[in-house]
Amino acid sequence: TYIYIPASAFSNVLYEMFKIDSTRYYASNSNRYVDNWTQPRGYIAFKGPGLDTNNLKVGQDSLSYWYGFYRNWPAAWSTFSNVTYVRGALCEVQDYPSVVLLPTVSVNTLAAGGKSQAPFTITIQCESGAISGTSTSTITSANVAMGFLVNQSNAVTQARNLGLTTAGGGLTWLLDTHYGSSAAASGVGIKIYDSHNMALNLLPDRTVTGTGNSRGWYAYKVLTSQISSGGADIYSGDFTASLEALSGQTITAGTVNAQLQVVVSFQ
Repeated sequence: TYIYIPASAFSNVLYEMFKIDSTRYYASNSNRYVDNWTQPRGYIAFKGPGLDTNNLKVGQDSLSYWYGFYRNWPAAWSTFSNVTYVRGALCEVQDYPSVVLLPTVSVNTLAAGGKSQAPFTITIQCESGAISGTSTSTITSANVAMGFLVNQSNAVTQARNLGLTTAGGGLTWLLDTHYGSSAAASGVGIKIYDSHNMALNLLPDRTVTGTGNSRGWYAYKVLTSQISSGGADIYSGDFTASLEALSGQTITAGTVNAQLQVVVSFQ
């Protein structure tokens, strides 16, 4: 007799890699290398009456405690060939607005080509020597790019369904988090413009890097200007959020509540 347990029944797992001082398990001094550790980083073990795994306790290390392995250990996580490590001067988001409020606008105004806009500013801090670029990092160049991530799955799915994408997989519009529901306005979306009034493509995820503007990555010095230097370099960029009508779509009244996440990352 078997009990069927779908993968969706398992809770999410967060895997974090930490930088430490110890060199005991030092693997590579390259500025860019692909993970080559063939063993799992973690396991799932089933516990229950009659199973050897019942002797396992929370916090035990699988190196020393492996009751029931491998028959009752149905899953494992591995980073082998799936994680790339990049070493170099990096950047981080220093300041951003938690909310950008767009003025109320009528359906007729939007249908006639009108817009509802609001400015906002992003500040990032970079270590000295950080390299601004969107190409895949190499052993000599750890390229840093920034982008605006659409972090709500429905907004990504709806944009894709409407064909609001680039050839590189980036999104051209930010849609309401609940786009398609009765309470959300339809036929409208938000464009993000830089200080030169250039519409930016948006990231649908963070899993693909080194793909440039068409995916939603931009060299950070393209979107920002340096405003101070010292122990770290500070860059600031001005942007505009603009609510506009979607071409070919019927506009209906409602609320618009959308979310973006500002990210900087090695490529």
